[in-house]
Amino acid sequence: MRKLKRVGALGINLVAMAAAVLSTECGQWGVRVAVAAEPIVNTQKPTPIVNTQKPTPIVNTQKPTPIVNTQKPTPAKDTQQSTPNRDTPAPAIDEVLQQASAAYAEAINARDYKALAEQWTLGAQLVEGGSLVQGRERIAASIREWLQQHPQATVKIRLTDSQPLGPTLARVRGIIEFTRKPGEKSLESRFESLRVMDDGQWRLAESHVTPSQVAALEELGWLMGTWLASDEENSTSIEASFEKILGGHAILGRTKIKPKSGPVIDTIDMIHADTDSGTVRSWVFDSTGARAEGFFETDGASFNRSYTGTTADGVADRVAEWVQVLTPMGDGKLMLQSIHRSLDGQSLPDRKPLYFRKLR
Repeated sequence: MRKLKRVGALGINLVAMAAAVLSTECGQWGVRVAVAAEPIVNTQKPTPIVNTQKPTPIVNTQKPTPIVNTQKPTPAKDTQQSTPNRDTPAPAIDEVLQQASAAYAEAINARDYKALAEQWTLGAQLVEGGSLVQGRERIAASIREWLQQHPQATVKIRLTDSQPLGPTLARVRGIIEFTRKPGEKSLESRFESLRVMDDGQWRLAESHVTPSQVAALEELGWLMGTWLASDEENSTSIEASFEKILGGHAILGRTKIKPKSGPVIDTIDMIHADTDSGTVRSWVFDSTGARAEGFFETDGASFNRSYTGTTADGVADRVAEWVQVLTPMGDGKLMLQSIHRSLDGQSLPDRKPLYFRKLR
């Protein structure tokens, strides 16, 4: 709303090999010799002993008993059932980032501000059209302010590119589409964001939103019309009117400052948005010869217009700087105040607020 590789590790397994040492054992034969004192002589021939029986062969009459395995084979366990397959790829990073963007849009459309805040890191930055909002809570509050001003608004997000920059960092680009009311033409803005893995969630750390010219000026749509205020301090009345011109690509403002005495001061205010950055700029010229150039910033509730310009003809001081704060108050009311004023570097006090009411 406001202006938004995987690194693998190589593992090496070392296998150690062992060598076996074979050993052999050697035996030794011993011989014992017996010596008789006197030889004994046998004069008879020895009668040979004759074995008339044939040797009876030893027969194994038993059949060999086969070895039977009585145990049933144990089926191999499927280790994949109990152990997760580490080779199963995680969801593709593109898909995860698409889901994160879809959740962001859902949080906005459901006005789930807690879920919306959780989309951002604590120190996130949102840059839109030159405006900077920093911090999770401030960003969420800024978007909430905008949604309260546009209670029927809806959002669609379309990613056009995602680029992983590391295991916990990715850059995403896309289009964010706003529809303020059902049936109205939608407005598109380009965005480029950094998402980081933070506490298990892909959160937005930084987002740059570049509205189209028409979309950027739509932020000032509430300003269109004619407004009237009285400056009691200077006894003047101020009437200002604003209208879109050039097919909605610019806003033309005209202001008449009517003092109690003296000539009326006429002012022309040209408001335009940069094509590249979406920054809304303003050029002001008045009938005294003074001119100024400024740019808008917003936090979702107020619009600050920072000006630098030259003074009217005949004024000794030359360079004037100030910030004009425009705060829509609802019900056709507007508060305007000039603050941080200086003239040639010398500080001036802030002016009192002016309260405008819308005439038409």
